[in-house]
Amino acid sequence: MYENAYEIVVLAMRYVFVALILYILLRLVLHSITEFRAVQQIKEQVRGVSSGYLEVLAPQELRGETFVLRRENSIGRSKRCDIFIRHESLALLHAFIYEKKQGLFLTDYENRANVYLNGELVKKGEELLYTADELQLGDVKLKLHLNGEQAEEADGQ
Repeated sequence: MYENAYEIVVLAMRYVFVALILYILLRLVLHSITEFRAVQQIKEQVRGVSSGYLEVLAPQELRGETFVLRRENSIGRSKRCDIFIRHESLALLHAFIYEKKQGLFLTDYENRANVYLNGELVKKGEELLYTADELQLGDVKLKLHLNGEQAEEADGQ
């Protein structure tokens, strides 16, 4: 009789142990999902923040168009680019503008497309951007306007 009671208790403890493990795993999964959703919401908020915009200065038919900048921007003639500019002088993927801790940077795509910053050719590497910088991609000239630096620019004049 005691042997049966012992086996029943052991069997019940096994089921309790398995149920406890399943409960812990379920809580871990639910916590991970909640944390993932919170991180995604924060990323969406950050993505929605604009660091500024580019204004087209030339050619005349595009003059005045503006393109809002995000943390990472591909620029080119391809519709897949974040900043799509329909002009034959641009490569399909011409350049990148991206944000780092130090600021906003410009780089040429694989150093094949001619990209100029304030009249100077952008060579290998990346160039730090400032408000009122002028970019030339092919025959397209753009002026950079950064958020937060407009007030500094006005104070300096």
